[in-house]
Amino acid sequence: MPRHDRDDRRGALMKVSVLLLLSTLVVTSASHAEVPLSWRLHFGIGPGGGHRNEMTYGTLAGFGAGDLLWRRSPSRSLVFSFEAANAPHETKLSFDPFESPHYRLGDVHHEDVLIGMEHSRAGPGFAVYLHGGVGLGRLTTEIVPRRGAHSTYGMGLGGGIGWRVVSPMRQLGFGFGLRTNTVIAPHARAGVLAVTLGIAFRPR
Repeated sequence: MPRHDRDDRRGALMKVSVLLLLSTLVVTSASHAEVPLSWRLHFGIGPGGGHRNEMTYGTLAGFGAGDLLWRRSPSRSLVFSFEAANAPHETKLSFDPFESPHYRLGDVHHEDVLIGMEHSRAGPGFAVYLHGGVGLGRLTTEIVPRRGAHSTYGMGLGGGIGWRVVSPMRQLGFGFGLRTNTVIAPHARAGVLAVTLGIAFRPR
């Protein structure tokens, strides 16, 4: 076999070997790459208030939220949130002149799906976080003694500020802070400001 043919085959074999090695490295790196996704849960309680037509309420409300975060930079994350709050049975009388004074608001429940941004330092240790979002909300009110539930849709607003601590391996984190949630709908509004505790999984 001529020498130049052997050299050509050897060169082709070397190129194929290099390509296979690079492909293996790329696949391995991708399989072990850190996905900048994390999720967390927050629960709390705080003062809530709002109105439907002329009927108003103000009481303690329970609050819960689930967040999915995509770390876009060392200091910013894109946040997708589902938030919900519930105010227990209320006792204030209606101020609607067209309603009987014996009618009153019952349970008030509002929930929304939000998209927003969060500012927080990446990595383990203590850090302050600040986030806000906007989206679609639903407000459900009950008027008693009619026992009729009325739902309406509108704009949802949410935000929060607090502190978080992330484990050295960044597999688990905990948070403490204030979160607010408001749904503004036609002829109705509801909101809550809650003190919350949270847990995060794979915080980034």
